Amino acid sequence: CRASKDIGHPALARPFLEEQADSEFADKTFGPCAVGVAGRRFALHELDWVRSALDAALEAAVDIEQRTHAQEEFNELMRQLRDGEVQDLTSQAILRLASAVRAHDVAAFRRAQQAIVRSDWERSKVWLTALRMLFTQSLSRPE
Repeated sequence: CRASKDIGHPALARPFLEEQADSEFADKTFGPCAVGVAGRRFALHELDWVRSALDAALEAAVDIEQRTHAQEEFNELMRQLRDGEVQDLTSQAILRLASAVRAHDVAAFRRAQQAIVRSDWERSKVWLTALRMLFTQSLSRPE
């Protein structure tokens, strides 16, 4: 496991993992080392940055059902970012995606989206599809 290798000994990995996530949950769900492998937890300012971009995208929702679905997916994404459950490459691309949404930069959005698709499509496809749809709608709305 990566945590054990980085720290040197499996007995020393336990304090490291407890800092990364709730150890009882991690042990039951993933085993003692899986939590440290996914990625780093987002700092509060990073979470705020992403959340504000997602909220801006939600304003473009055409109907309440679409907005509710997207909000649920975005909440799950924020939880994953907060808990360090997103791969490092994906989390870096999410920050770029948030910047693109805020700037209404289609080219930057597509580059970040492609990076996420390459790095972690299976875990990202639902929220990324919702965000892409809302981003496209926001571009067609008059300011």
